[in-house]
Amino acid sequence: MANYPLRIPSQLMDNIRSISDYDGRSVNKEIEFILSRYVDNLKSNEEYTDIFQRR
Repeated sequence: MANYPLRIPSQLMDNIRSISDYDGRSVNKEIEFILSRYVDNLKSNEEYTDIFQRR
């Protein structure tokens, strides 16, 4: 697993914290979940198909 320091604006972090509390996840797992969903959505979008085929 990669370690990457991520700077997040305070208001966004507060929102993520609220969502993670509601979902019963840690903030870290919530960020991971959000990013995974975003990438999965991009993978299913034809506009981004080439990006994922290169790797």
